[in-house]
Amino acid sequence: METFKNNFDQVAEILERKNVKEIKELFHTEAYDCSTYSTNADIVADLVIENSNDFTKDIATKIKESEGKKYLSAKQAWCVAYQVVNNIEVYKAALIEISK
Repeated sequence: METFKNNFDQVAEILERKNVKEIKELFHTEAYDCSTYSTNADIVADLVIENSNDFTKDIATKIKESEGKKYLSAKQAWCVAYQVVNNIEVYKAALIEISK
């Protein structure tokens, strides 16, 4: 039987895998309805807003301000994903802080 994992644990596992494509697909896939971003995508967007100081912060802010109804292009989603993976230790530490 599989045990329930809360969203913070799920995001921690995503960060641990350091899979750029997996993070990108939180925000954009060909079959994704952009009006229903997951809670995990919301957590990652919060992390980027708090820990980025470049244009990826603007991308994540647009997602949060539009309450998940803002469409991200594939390029924007890749940028956010690479921001997270390239600074993975910062994001892991930040996730621990916000999950307390």
